[in-house]
Order: sequence, then C-alpha cells, then structure tokens
Amino acid sequence: MVRTQAQTGMRRKPVRKPKLVPILLAAAALLAGAIIITAQRPTGSTGSATNDLAYVWGLTASLASQQAGGSDVQMDQRRWIVRYDVEQLDNGQALQVANLLGLQRSRHDGQDAEQAGLAAYDGMMPIEGEGKFAQLGNSVPVTMAVDPDKSRFEGAILVMKPEAGISQERLTAAARRIEQALHETGAAFAYSFRVASSIAANTMPVSGESEMMKPLFDALTAQAGAALVESYADSSGRTISETWRSPHLEASILTKDKKANLQLSRHQNDTANTIDWIVGVPIITGDYAQSE
Repeated sequence: MVRTQAQTGMRRKPVRKPKLVPILLAAAALLAGAIIITAQRPTGSTGSATNDLAYVWGLTASLASQQAGGSDVQMDQRRWIVRYDVEQLDNGQALQVANLLGLQRSRHDGQDAEQAGLAAYDGMMPIEGEGKFAQLGNSVPVTMAVDPDKSRFEGAILVMKPEAGISQERLTAAARRIEQALHETGAAFAYSFRVASSIAANTMPVSGESEMMKPLFDALTAQAGAALVESYADSSGRTISETWRSPHLEASILTKDKKANLQLSRHQNDTANTIDWIVGVPIITGDYAQSE
C-alpha cells in the first residue's frame, strides 16, 4: 500500500522514503518463490527511467549471457518489470493517461480490482505506430490501478511487463511513452524497476552455497562502481540479497542516512536446478496487484 504524509498547505506531498530491512527480507521471500510488492518508492520525482534502464541493460548483459538453457536458447530471457508510482492523480487525469496509453477498464480481472476498491486499467501499449496500426511485437502490456477513495494511495500505480526478449531500444521507448503521458497530466511520479532471469546451477563453479554467483555479482558491482550498504542471507545460504550505492544510477532510496539505488538478489532453486537472480533499481519491486 502506498502511503503519503498529510498535505501541508498547497505543497505537493513528498515521495515516501523506504526502510531498508523490510525490503531485504521481502527480496529474499521473492527469490524463494513468493511475490513481493513494496510500497516503498525512490526519493525524488519526475525523473526519467530511461537512462537507468539502459545502464542496467548493459550491466546485466554478462548475467544474461549465461542464462539457463545455454546455447540452445537464442532469445534473451531477461524479464523486466517497470513501475511508476504517480502522485495526486485524480480520476479525470487517470482516464486521460489511460487514453493516451491505449488502456481500457480491465475486464478479465476487474472483479478482483473492484473487490479491492481499485479502478483497474490494462491494455497493450503501442511503442511504434499508433493504435490499431501498431505491428505485433511493437506493443507491451501495461496496467494501471487507481484508488478512487484514496484510502490506500493517492494517485495511480502503472506497471509495464514486457515479454522476455524485448530489446533495449523498445524497453526505453516504452518507458519514455509512459512518462510522456504522465507529463501531459502534470503529475509527479517516481519509478522503480527490476530485471530477473536464471542460470543453470551446474554451470556455476561454486565452493559452497553462499558463494553461488558471487564472482558474477562481484564483477557487476565493480563495473557499477558500487559500495555495499546492506546485505541479508537466509539461514540456509540459498538466498542472498544485497543493497548497493552506484554513482551511475539516478533513482535512489534513503536508509540510515545513506543513499542506495541497486539491489541484487540470488536464490538457489533446487527444484529447477537453477540459480535465480534479480537486479532492482533502486529496490526490487513489483506491481500493485499483490500490494498490501
């Protein structure tokens, strides 16, 4: 649930600063098989996700090159989720955003949203071309949730979930289109995103469970020039989550008077015989549907 502080005068409500420990625990739960949804949001607003998306695309390229399936899998298996928390969006503005993005009131799962007291929209947002003239493969699924009575959050939550295999150019173009629609309403927003995939466990030379993927993650954080802020490991050592600060990323959260903007998690999946990894900016986050 997205919570905001009480409005003082006519000033815009600030973006809430998240707490770190619950985030780390939630990330561990996600990698263990649960879905985590955080209400925490990055500091600042109205910045663009495109630069951070492009940077993390390159940053995780070495992980993607070792995806489960090896040379038999030609398509990039990275799965991206991009989320926008929009502040003070009234019903009319929400409808305007929906129209600009080609979204309709949800039909297939709208009943669940209505039971939760939310107005839900979804659709395939064209990236190139317009409306019905967009070609297959040039659109991405986007959902939007609005809380009409403002009891859970004020504004809206938009989530883009492209299929695995999307190119960097299409990913950033899709984010740019969402942001343009939000700018037209004048609403402030904060973004977060995550990318995930798996590596076959039998391809990783590890000396112990706590060392799984460590060389790859060490190389990633070194490339990002990142400094460790916090880390968490479960009792078995199969799930490890770390939060870092990189000077190359724009989004951030504030914890213990320190900024953090890069979260890495990895989990040894014994059932699938894979190591599942997730990289989040500024934290690992998800969509509105399972938010508390």
